[in-house]
Amino acid sequence: MIEDAATTKDLRGIIVGAGLMGRWHAASLRALGIGVAGIVDNDSTVAAVLAAQHGNPPCFSDLDRCLSEIDAAVMHICTPAASHLPIAKTALAHDAHLIIEKPLARDGAEAELIYELAERSNRMVCPVLQFAYQTGVSHVHDNLHKLGIINRVEINIASAGGPGQGEQAQEVLLEIAPHGFFLIQRLFPGSDLAFEGWHLRSTRETECKISGLHADAAFDFSISLTSRPTRCEMTVYGSAGTAFCNLFHGYSLIETGATGRAQKILQPIKRASSELAISAFNLTRRALQKEPAYPGLRALIASFYRALAQGRPGPISKDQSLAVVRAGDWMRTAL
Repeated sequence: MIEDAATTKDLRGIIVGAGLMGRWHAASLRALGIGVAGIVDNDSTVAAVLAAQHGNPPCFSDLDRCLSEIDAAVMHICTPAASHLPIAKTALAHDAHLIIEKPLARDGAEAELIYELAERSNRMVCPVLQFAYQTGVSHVHDNLHKLGIINRVEINIASAGGPGQGEQAQEVLLEIAPHGFFLIQRLFPGSDLAFEGWHLRSTRETECKISGLHADAAFDFSISLTSRPTRCEMTVYGSAGTAFCNLFHGYSLIETGATGRAQKILQPIKRASSELAISAFNLTRRALQKEPAYPGLRALIASFYRALAQGRPGPISKDQSLAVVRAGDWMRTAL
């Protein structure tokens, strides 16, 4: 729950797009004690079903009408990327702050325009890059110094998001990639995404691997739409230890850098037993918090609303956000 909001109005959000992510945004608001003020979707049946789960707020098919009738501080844009800019323009014209599902926009030019309009209106914009706000990633970030010199970062995603064909598959890859780009920024704050020196290899239209250097560390970022079982992981290799993050479930494990024959023999057993204990604890914690999916989303949304209520900058800066979008532009060209 968020208890330091300035007014009730600060704690109301409008959901635009009542599909999968719209449902999870609404569920996050409910868990945080924030009201869903309205729901906008062209499908009135889908909107009504979501509304029934959240106190029956009014539903609209017309965005302007919603914003004229509903007094709410924040709009959650949970629609396809092609619609983000026109929806953002309308919302900002009505002085709404924005939480926008990734990718923030179709390209860097659109993203820059969204931020330009937001700055004119003195409104906040936050892209939804929730992996970086998971408990496990935060734990690794806070203990990164214990790993010594960071030598390599590996991110491996095998998604069930739908393989598709041709441009459809490419769009899915581009929708997933912002998570990896922002994780790199999260681990090395203050460093630019120097994608000019990166390399992208694609064995087929459903697979890609990005490799390069970032903050003096090598990194490899692989996305597959057909490899099974599905997985979503990050491993950070350092001179004094290694950190593993399960990004599907939101937990992490840090292994020390001890060497020796006994360590080699016991390492698989120690790793398996530690991960079993940590994953079981994490599963229990999430069950008690009623967070069955998308770990990190609730924490990111909470951070945004808290910043809004306290008059502080949002959790993801403009520079960070635009760097992720520009990396996506580079990836689109390289595919």
